[in-house]
Amino acid sequence: MTGFLGEFEATLDAKGRFLLPAGFKKQLAQEEGDRFVINRGFEKCLSLYPMKSWEPLFADISKLKDIVLVAAVNKIEIWDSSKYHQLFESISSEAFSSLAKDVMADGKNEK
Repeated sequence: MTGFLGEFEATLDAKGRFLLPAGFKKQLAQEEGDRFVINRGFEKCLSLYPMKSWEPLFADISKLKDIVLVAAVNKIEIWDSSKYHQLFESISSEAFSSLAKDVMADGKNEK
């Protein structure tokens, strides 16, 4: 499969289920079957992956050995540990101190 084309509307039943529109079913290769993984991405929507498309993504995700979980107000971010530490190593202590002062001032110096 090279990708999906189109946009189709569907109706949810009382249990929150929907049928995959025939226009998408026709685009699925026979060997892909009816197995999918649903996942939340960066956009404000859910993503439905055919299992064949999900498996390479999962293989990449499973290669992350060490991770850092970071609180970010209304969500928790998952970072590759080395990339997270590199981010903070790239910020000078002066720049970090300046940012902290700006945040802690909370607009008190503005008039």
